[in-house]
Amino acid sequence: MSDYVVYFSVLALLGILYTQAYKKYVFMPKVQKLNRAKQFRYARNLNAELIGLFWHNTTLLQNTGLVFEGATFEDTLDKLQTLRDNVYTTETFKQLVGKQKTKGAYVLVLQQSIDEQIQMQQQIKAQFNKLMYRYRIAA
Repeated sequence: MSDYVVYFSVLALLGILYTQAYKKYVFMPKVQKLNRAKQFRYARNLNAELIGLFWHNTTLLQNTGLVFEGATFEDTLDKLQTLRDNVYTTETFKQLVGKQKTKGAYVLVLQQSIDEQIQMQQQIKAQFNKLMYRYRIAA
C-alpha cells in the first residue's frame, strides 16, 4: 500500500514540476512574443494611419504652420516615413518575435523603442485631431 502512495506522490510531483516548467519555458515566452507582435502591428498601423492623414490633409497642414511635438509638418511627416522605412520592416518584426536569432538585450531595446514610438505617435495623432477639430469649427 505504501508503495502505491509513494508511486502516486512521485507522479504528482513530476506532474507539478512539468506544468511549472511548461508555464515558464513554453507558455510565457509564447505570450510575450504574441504581445510584442501585437504592439509592433499596432505601432505600424498607427504610423500608416498618420502618414495617410497627413497626406490627405497636406494643404491644410502646410498652410497652418503649426508644429507637431516641436517640429514642422514636413519634419514630422519625414520622421513618420523614416520610421516606416527603417523600423516597421519585416526583418524587425522577425527579430522582435523570435523568428530570427537575436540577442535578448536587443529585443528588449526594440520593444522599448516601439513603446516610445507608440506614445509619440499617439501624441501626434491627438494633436492632429485637435487641429482638425479647431479647423472644422473655424470653417
